[in-house]
Amino acid sequence: AGQAAQQEQVLAINNERFMVPELLFSPSDIGLQQAGIAEAVVQAVQSAHVALHPLLYTNIILSGGVAACPGLADRFRSELRPLVPDVYDIGVFAPETPAITAWEGMSSFA
Repeated sequence: AGQAAQQEQVLAINNERFMVPELLFSPSDIGLQQAGIAEAVVQAVQSAHVALHPLLYTNIILSGGVAACPGLADRFRSELRPLVPDVYDIGVFAPETPAITAWEGMSSFA
């Protein structure tokens, strides 16, 4: 136990812990000239046939490890709502285990 305690390292992070999720919404903060997550979703939906837009906007699933960040779903909804025509409802779902959501979904086809 004494040797293990000597090998411990502590990494103190402050504002850095907020940077990764923030970059999803504002990639320009680090010089990337690309759409944030809300804009990218709107672009993806708009590339589909207009008849699918209501279905797509009401079935958005946040997945991946970053989706577990507290408040991410609410922030995403608030960023997305002004970009989506008011005639469409928005449904954003944040599963309990977002890191494995894609795997769980595809495993149903196996």
